[in-house]
Amino acid sequence: MKLTKMILAFAIVALAGTQAYAQYGFARLGVGYGMGANGDVLGVSTTLDAVYDVTDQKNIYGSTGPGLHIGAAGGYMFNDHVGFELGLEYLYGSKVKVEEFTSPKGEYYTEAYTRQFRVIPSLVVQGGGDISPYARFGIVLPVAGQSHGDRYADDVAIVSSLIPSLLPTATEFEVESTIKGKFAVGFRAAAGVSYKLSDKLDLFGEVFYTGLRVQRNTLEVTRANVNDANGENDVIGLLTLGGASQFIEYVDEINAAEEAAYITEAGTVMLTLPDGTMLPASAVGTSADTPTRALREDGNFNAFGLTIGVRATFGRDSGDE
Repeated sequence: MKLTKMILAFAIVALAGTQAYAQYGFARLGVGYGMGANGDVLGVSTTLDAVYDVTDQKNIYGSTGPGLHIGAAGGYMFNDHVGFELGLEYLYGSKVKVEEFTSPKGEYYTEAYTRQFRVIPSLVVQGGGDISPYARFGIVLPVAGQSHGDRYADDVAIVSSLIPSLLPTATEFEVESTIKGKFAVGFRAAAGVSYKLSDKLDLFGEVFYTGLRVQRNTLEVTRANVNDANGENDVIGLLTLGGASQFIEYVDEINAAEEAAYITEAGTVMLTLPDGTMLPASAVGTSADTPTRALREDGNFNAFGLTIGVRATFGRDSGDE
């Protein structure tokens, strides 16, 4: 990768002259907020009339990367101007609307958000003096976490015409799902200014850009309820009746013949309706052993934001600049 080669070359050049300059360690803590950048089409906003015919549609653009960033890092300056740091960051993602249906009676929408723990190794370049500009360039490794999707409807007929027929007094539909992704590598760049508070402590503020896309691996619906006059009704086992799946595995290719054999091998399960009626249905999508297979998609976690925090230095003489 060109970026990796450039960072390594820069580091080697910097190390070659370390004996002539001050060397010291540092640690920093920061908190910030990122907004979506380089937005994709996340979904569609659809307007329906009183009989649920489509009257208008428009794309929803954005990224699922916005959210609160809490980070810590430790590093080492090879000389006064060039160093390396290893950052740890937690992203508490904000909810982003990715799909929406509206009717005269209500709405049905989906919101997505992420929780990610990231490791960010970076090259640091800085100026000098009490007010010092600096920049960082590195890679983003999301090593833990997952994304979530929340669906809500207060007009259940938008979701499926089956709901009013099975539960005539139904008023709300709620679904929660968890999405896990494949390993991914992204890019992080930041530029800012630090202000010297003392010989060992700096205050900093910076703008940052994160470029990250993560391919989906699996999806699991963890909760599905229909609320009516009698309270909550767990309908997670009935999702397949409406053409939905509790478990999805994302793949790069679906062969028609292989898929037909897979569905046959999965067999059937018996579903129990709210009135006690038993119905046979395909087992595909009803368990982690027989997930529905869908073509792989990727999530856009690009973000542009601002971070503020403090940096402490150690192993550095007070006279070093």
